[in-house]
Formats: sequence, structure tokens, C-alpha cells
Amino acid sequence: MVKKLFKHEIAFYFKRLLPFYIILLSVAVFSRFLQNFEVDFFVYDIIYGSSIVTYFIMNFAVLAAVIVNAIVRFYKNLFTREGYLSFTLPVTATNHIFVKLLTAMLFSAITTVIMFISFIFFSFGDLFAEFCKAFSYLLKNAVKSIGIDAVFYIIEFVLLLIVSFASTLFVYYTCITIGQLAKKNRIAAAFGVYLIFYLIEQAIGTILVIIFSAVSLSENWNNIAQYIMDNIKTFAHIGLVGLIITSLVSSFILFIIDRHIITKRLNLE
Repeated sequence: MVKKLFKHEIAFYFKRLLPFYIILLSVAVFSRFLQNFEVDFFVYDIIYGSSIVTYFIMNFAVLAAVIVNAIVRFYKNLFTREGYLSFTLPVTATNHIFVKLLTAMLFSAITTVIMFISFIFFSFGDLFAEFCKAFSYLLKNAVKSIGIDAVFYIIEFVLLLIVSFASTLFVYYTCITIGQLAKKNRIAAAFGVYLIFYLIEQAIGTILVIIFSAVSLSENWNNIAQYIMDNIKTFAHIGLVGLIITSLVSSFILFIIDRHIITKRLNLE
């Protein structure tokens, strides 16, 4: 049954994101095609400039479409009338949550690949060759100066992107889940919960800034700063791993909240 859920989720995303993918790739190809006809004429400049602007706008639109569809799908499929059918299926709340999460993450990865392919189309030729040379040069210099740690930095950074995206989705899911407890104006309630999350995040950030400022003003700050600089590679690993663990812990807490409310306090429309 979980496999069937995945199939339905994939079909949902594919149906709604395919037009965005087609438009993005088409605009990239069209813009590259126009580059073959460099004409000193204002009409050409307007069309070519518009194609470039449209290309970059479509990149943002595709990314936004993934997030919006993830939020809409989670809400409609679990907390509206569709929920009556969803929760009659022989799957747990955990299954529902993780199927939604993993499908959203899968299509975010697919979207990233599509965007990269569109960039190849958009910059095909000398521009793409220069981009590859620059990337290769930077990578070689990073490995040369940092050593094998560069590989671990890349792995840790990719993991951080993945768990951070999952954590972001869990924040949206939790806002929706808590918001559905309201008897009326559930969407407004979800926005209110998100505002609370935002204020808490800002408060934590402010506290950390205050702590850092207090430490930087202490007499031992120079020794601490020097020790960090002497062991910058180690502290970079600690920082990245710390952020990964923080995102995982926050995601787990939010998942527990979502599962509890869906299991014990579900309030369908």
C-alpha cells in the first residue's frame, strides 16, 4: 500500500511540475538559439533580454512550484475531504508523513537536475566551456589547498542541504498540522503558527549573537580566536556536522508533533 501511495504522490507532482519543466527547458533553448543571431537592432535586444529574464524567473518559479505543491498536497490530502479516504487506507500516520516528505525531496532533486540541464542548454558553447573550466580550476585548487578534507566538506555540505530542506518541509507540515486544530480559518491559523516559529527562530538567533558578542569582548577572545584559526579545518567539520545534527533533531521533534496530532487529534473538514 505504501508503494501505491508513492505512485499517487509521484503522479501528482509529475502532472503539476511537468509544464514548468517544459517551459524552463524551452526558454533555455530559445534563449540559446537567439544567441546565434547577434543583430544590432533594438527589437532583437528586447527579445533576447526578455528571454534571459524569463529564463531566470522560470528557475525561481520551478523551485517555488515544488514547495507550493508540497504544502498544498500535504494539506489537501490529509486535512480536507480527501483525508476521509486517505485515513481509511491501511497505512499509518508515519507512512503518510514520510511518503509526502520523501516525494517532495525526490522532486526537489529532479528539479535541480532539470535546472542544471536547462543551464547546459542556456549556456551551450563557449560559455558552458568556460564555466566547466572555472569549476574545475576551483575544485582542483580547493583539493590542493585543503587536501582530502575538501571531499568531506562537499559530502557534509550536500548532507546539510538535504536535511535542511527536510527540516524546512517539516516546519511547513507542522504549521499546517497545528493549524488544522482550529475550528475555523485553518489556513490563517497555520500562518499564525508559522509566525510563531519565525519569532522563535529570530529569538534564538538573537540570543546566539548576544552570546557571541559577549565572548568576543572577553579577555580570552584573542586566544580563542587564534585556537580556532589554528584548527580551522576541524572547526569547519564540527560546524557542518553540528548544523546537520541540529536539523535532524529539529526534524525529529516536528515529526513527533505531526504524528501525535494526526494520530490523536485529527480534525478533518
